[in-house]
Amino acid sequence: MFFWGVLWKQTNPIAAVMVLAGSPFIGLGCDWIFENILIQYPFIRQTFGETFNFLYRVFSIFLIGSILLVIWSKYLNANGKAKIAEFDLGISLSGIGSTLFWFLLTQIPFIVVALLGLISPQTAATPAAIVCLLLFVWFHKRAKDEMTLFKSDIFYAGLLTSSMIWIMFYFA
Repeated sequence: MFFWGVLWKQTNPIAAVMVLAGSPFIGLGCDWIFENILIQYPFIRQTFGETFNFLYRVFSIFLIGSILLVIWSKYLNANGKAKIAEFDLGISLSGIGSTLFWFLLTQIPFIVVALLGLISPQTAATPAAIVCLLLFVWFHKRAKDEMTLFKSDIFYAGLLTSSMIWIMFYFA
């Protein structure tokens, strides 16, 4: 929800709290649907395994939560519930696309070598996280921000994202 709040200025704070509070229930619902409905399909069982692992659950919660956040934000904003005042943060789709491109370009080699079995995901975890953090340092330098790196939001977003990358690889 944090990234939605930063990247989409129409994010409604009440909707964000509703999604955050409902996320555990979304996760339980995803588990129930997987274990009682989806597991019956051979393609699902072969692709995802017999159990709904942590990373699939997190992705499902993110996807469903994002959809709910957009729907509830649009509804609450249309009805005048706790609408956030305008601010001067500019976000461009081309900027987001470029950022995602560079992120994927730096992470795909780690994903491929892990999927091919050349190295274990646990071995790829630390280098992938370091490369991710270096990408954020590069973003900071490219932005020509006058603020020092350690006082920049980009650095702390890089730390959080790098930690997430390490966790995703290590526990894959």
